Amino acid sequence: MNYFKYILSDKKGRPYWFFYYAALLMFSAIQLSVNWDQIRFIDFEIRFNLLFVFNLFTHIIVLFAFPLYYSYSFYNYKIQERFLKRCHNILNENSIRKVTVETTQGSYELTGFRTNWKARINPEPTIRTFTIVVIGSDLIVLGQRYGFGVFREHLRPFLINLGGENGMVGYKYIKILST
Repeated sequence: MNYFKYILSDKKGRPYWFFYYAALLMFSAIQLSVNWDQIRFIDFEIRFNLLFVFNLFTHIIVLFAFPLYYSYSFYNYKIQERFLKRCHNILNENSIRKVTVETTQGSYELTGFRTNWKARINPEPTIRTFTIVVIGSDLIVLGQRYGFGVFREHLRPFLINLGGENGMVGYKYIKILST
């Protein structure tokens, strides 16, 4: 899968990105109409005051939020593919499995905008599907998660050592967990 197919394949996040860019377009149109007197088209000169440069820089960052968010996820997706291709010769027939896992997140506290007390938030457990690869006493987990419950993000492969030995540390691009 190439980069553009990967970006457009997130069906769950498409409506949010569409709303995001529609709001950005409206905000830019309002800002342009408010600052119309600062832009002179007669001699094609733009007044570069500090506020204008800051607004331009902010627009560029915000405009590229969509591709930047998915670039890191695409990089992790390619790492997962590369791992499966490189380690295919040492894998057994039954070492790659898809498993359904219930994941939980610890509770946390937030303080609201107009309040001065903390609210305890207990996230609900979610059920996700991961691909696990068993090589000797090592368990390598490949998968994806949804950021904010909506935007797909592939995780970097991570290794869990099931045995007491040191395990195979020679895997490239894999995060080795200590616990």
